[in-house]
Amino acid sequence: YGISMLESSIPAVLVIFFVRDLLGAAHLTGLFLFLYFLSGAAAMPLWKKISVVIGKYKTWCAAHLVAVVSFIGAFFLSSGDVWFYGAVCIASGIALGADLTLPPSILADHIHARGNRIYAGTHYAFLAFIGKIGLALASAIALPVLDAADFKPHSVNSQTALATLSTAYALIPCILKFVAAVLLYVFFIRFPGGNNENFQNHGNHRGTHHA
Repeated sequence: YGISMLESSIPAVLVIFFVRDLLGAAHLTGLFLFLYFLSGAAAMPLWKKISVVIGKYKTWCAAHLVAVVSFIGAFFLSSGDVWFYGAVCIASGIALGADLTLPPSILADHIHARGNRIYAGTHYAFLAFIGKIGLALASAIALPVLDAADFKPHSVNSQTALATLSTAYALIPCILKFVAAVLLYVFFIRFPGGNNENFQNHGNHRGTHHA
């Protein structure tokens, strides 16, 4: 979850630079963000239904791969590719729906299976804390990288600087998302440790009603 949150935090930090300085479409930034989050919210029920059929871990892993396939397209965009970027926002937003739905639901299954409800608030607070840490790390990593490439916000930049921006914004997050998918597959699907499958079945038997 931490790696996945770091992956999503890096584009969040760099999106304004990418849209304004690479695509040349600063006036469309709000629309792109709206498409992304609207797609994520609309896809949440879909991922929930899929998780009932194939399980939450497999569904979340599949969503990671959807995110990689859809968001990697941003790496190949250049100035003026606003329609293509809009499609990337919608497709990657659909994958976002799984990140919004499944981690809290999986955590709820573990809490209920262990009879640990008294500490539920602490667990969810820690989940939120991981997200904040991801955002802080993203800023600490991405911004110095752009500075080292001599990237200047709101300015005419060299091809090297813009290539670094594309790499940091799209390619690195896709690599991180793929790593997260591999770890999810290895530790929770292929070779599950402990009673993860039992937790998952427990959640499915409850109707997967946890948000």
